[in-house]
Formats: sequence, structure tokens, C-alpha cells
Amino acid sequence: MKKLLLIATIGIAGCLSANDSVNKCNKEKMKEKEENIVTKKEAIQQYCQEYVMVVWCDKSKNAVDTVCYELGNEQSRDEAYECMRHNGRLFNIYNCGSASYGLTSSIY
Repeated sequence: MKKLLLIATIGIAGCLSANDSVNKCNKEKMKEKEENIVTKKEAIQQYCQEYVMVVWCDKSKNAVDTVCYELGNEQSRDEAYECMRHNGRLFNIYNCGSASYGLTSSIY
């Protein structure tokens, strides 16, 4: 009986030790992954640009907005510029009822 108890104790201690070393290994891998993510985030540089939207039907009304995009990424820059144009159209539609002088894209 004592031998069985001794073998069971050694077996349990061995299992606990193995689990502890596996957990340490997983924690080290997680730290490495977090460091890689932080490094990648730092590598991406953004450029932010402020612009003014002027209402065509009342030059005294305007709004300032900001867009940001990744430096060196042409697709990101094109998306930001398209956002600028879209926001300008919406701002004019909201204030004047249409996006341009020609009264196209009327909301009425």
C-alpha cells in the first residue's frame, strides 16, 4: 500500500511539473507574439490631413474634417481622398439640398 501511495505521489508530482513547464512555454510564446504585434503596429506610419468643406450655396458655412491614411500605401490614400469627396457631397446636400451648382443628386 505504501509503495502504491509513493508511486501515485511521484506520478502526480510529475504531471504537475509537466503542466507547469507547458504553461511557462505557452506564456513565453504569447509574450513573443505580443512583441511582434507591437513591432508591426509601430512600423505602420500614418499621415493625417485636415481639410475644409465649404458649402456652395452659402460660403459662410464650412466644416473642418480630418482623414488619415498609411504612408506609402496608395490604396489607403485613395480611400481617404474618396472619403473627403463623399463627406463634401453629403455636407453640401445637407446644407443646400444638392451636391453641386447644377442641382444634381437632389434630395427632393
